[in-house]
Amino acid sequence: PVDPVRALVDPPRSMLSLTAHPAGTWAAAADSLGRVMLVELPALIVRRMWRGYRDAQCAWLRHPLNETPGSTALHLVIYAPRRGLVEL
Repeated sequence: PVDPVRALVDPPRSMLSLTAHPAGTWAAAADSLGRVMLVELPALIVRRMWRGYRDAQCAWLRHPLNETPGSTALHLVIYAPRRGLVEL
């Protein structure tokens, strides 16, 4: 286990999953209250919060850009199983 240097403490919320951006600058966190948070790392600043995502799963999707060969964009993907929905 890794000891956290900083922590987000917000009872009764508990994080169910944490998905880090490949560059390590962002993370998507799904919590026990049905929310997904976009967290800026390493400052631990919550930049965006989506509600209504119980049991959500998050991932980062790399997509090639047509304008510049070899360049890619990275998108946050949220799967909401209770709503049968995938959001990009």
